[in-house]
Amino acid sequence: MPIFALFPVAPPRLDGIGIADTVSRQAGVGLTGRSTLFYNPFAAVPSLHVGFAFAIAIAAAAALHATWAKALALLWGPLVTLAVLATGNHFVFDVAAGLLVTAAGFAAGRLVARLLPPPSQGVPE
Repeated sequence: MPIFALFPVAPPRLDGIGIADTVSRQAGVGLTGRSTLFYNPFAAVPSLHVGFAFAIAIAAAAALHATWAKALALLWGPLVTLAVLATGNHFVFDVAAGLLVTAAGFAAGRLVARLLPPPSQGVPE
């Protein structure tokens, strides 16, 4: 709560600045009841929707061989970014923070992989 008091992280749709979540207005299912048990409508920083989308897009592009398929995969991150901004679920700052958190997670994973001994190649005894 102190972080929310010092630095409000609510999404733009809740800020009263005229941005509406057009998707939720048209959805047939509301975010209420048991479906929202772990849902926090006030937490928008970082945008892990964007961070995860970019991580998956980069991994998919690295795994694909065809240039057109790589280009198509790399569109996933920007499309998710556009969607969360257009629907009033994140500010640009939230998007940047999500990308930074994802990059930091990737760097931490690489560091741990370098520090661990390589797996044995032989047959276990």
